[in-house]
Amino acid sequence: MSNLLVSSGASDLVSKPKQDVRKRPRYAPVQLKRLTGLPTGSISRWLGLTPQNPTDDLVTSFFDLVECLWVCESLDRGAYLVDLVAFRESCRERGEWDEPSMIQTFRRDPQSVEKRIAEFQPRLVRPCMEALASVVSHLEFDRQDLPVVYHTDGFPSRVVIDPSICWGGPIIQGTRVNTDLVWESWKAEGEDASAVARDYDLIETDVRAAIEFQRLLDARKP
Repeated sequence: MSNLLVSSGASDLVSKPKQDVRKRPRYAPVQLKRLTGLPTGSISRWLGLTPQNPTDDLVTSFFDLVECLWVCESLDRGAYLVDLVAFRESCRERGEWDEPSMIQTFRRDPQSVEKRIAEFQPRLVRPCMEALASVVSHLEFDRQDLPVVYHTDGFPSRVVIDPSICWGGPIIQGTRVNTDLVWESWKAEGEDASAVARDYDLIETDVRAAIEFQRLLDARKP
């Protein structure tokens, strides 16, 4: 009676290290496409998937999401995916790639990241560095300079992605209210944002931010 936790099962549970929530499986590739705007083919290429290694059962992490955001921003600025993949593999071979997308190193010493990119391929410097700066401006960080929360519309944003809340789905900041729920409720209420705000004890500005975000996601549906 004095030692209720003495059992092999209990001791195993106590001794196992807790996995970082940011590295836990959260998003299928189709969700990554909607959240980042990166085409499915580019996601597959970045994640190293092939016809022999399909995406059907793949579930990716918050760090993968952040990396795909960086890839998308880099491509938008003129980088080529083949160059980004080759740069990452070059860094990995030298033990210089810290996930996600060297953001930790960029936060601490951006000049070293710029130098490494320039050594590999000078034409990547501008798009990659600008993309890193843009993604970083949307993130909250822990004391190790690793991302913990993504703000979808700049910092601060009313809609955020926090891997520790609602399985990493987009939520209204400061709540556990998923934007999917707001979207469906808004349609059920005849597109009355004030009614949804009353139902979930939200301010109408938050409801409208969630609706606009869901419209963006809907535009990215396959």
